[in-house]
Amino acid sequence: MSVITIPSEKFPTIQSGLDAAVDNDRILIKPGRYLIQESLLITKSIVIVGEKEENENGNANVVIECDQGESCVTIQGSQFPTHVQLIQVMVVHHAANHNDSNVVCGLKIKAGAYASIEDCDITADGAATSCGILTEGARTFAEVKKCFVHDCSGVGILVRQNAEGNIRHSKIFRNASGVQVETNGDPLVSENEIYENRRSGVRICNNGKGTFCRNKLFQNGLQEFQVITGGNPRLFENEVRANTRAGLFFGLFVSCSGWVPLSRTGYI
Repeated sequence: MSVITIPSEKFPTIQSGLDAAVDNDRILIKPGRYLIQESLLITKSIVIVGEKEENENGNANVVIECDQGESCVTIQGSQFPTHVQLIQVMVVHHAANHNDSNVVCGLKIKAGAYASIEDCDITADGAATSCGILTEGARTFAEVKKCFVHDCSGVGILVRQNAEGNIRHSKIFRNASGVQVETNGDPLVSENEIYENRRSGVRICNNGKGTFCRNKLFQNGLQEFQVITGGNPRLFENEVRANTRAGLFFGLFVSCSGWVPLSRTGYI
């Protein structure tokens, strides 16, 4: 195992460090703001750590920022198992100039990759289809722990197309919707705070699944939980402080197991 430090004389950019890394290497990124022109593509089993130093406002010291492409950082599986850890990094995608109908995201995890995202700050703004973290595809798994996912023009975290994940101990706020699960996505979402999203705190649609337990949902715009179009989640012990509209909304052709809400403030 080698440690690659960025920037350095040998590796002046993040992409040069990624190109040189081999499985099990560790990439240490020094504090700073890194503007990238193309998406960073990660296909190797490596650990990427943003160097931590004390600052007054508690924000991440390493910021990876872009305004081009469908994602700022892509973690992609290959013919061999890909296991990536991303720790203590802020990822920002400004998508104002993106006209494609595809989802634009800060962080994309796909094609059978396993990603562990810890103590990170993720946002994507400027396009209606933008999301903070997108996890898609069979055998793809994202573990999101102690992260801030916020201020996305679209969805904070989107899990779809048979992907799975474990989203926990995170704060998901000020997005259009906080967490959205669709097309047989099936994550475990537990012990998060999901709040101040403009539409729904959690949206399960188009045959989305998922287990949601011990989350706190409050001050979301339309519904705290929205289950529509074949959604089939499992809900246990979630604390809901509903707004004036609804704590839980069911559409047609949906199923739900777990606790049932008795009032606009309570547990589901």
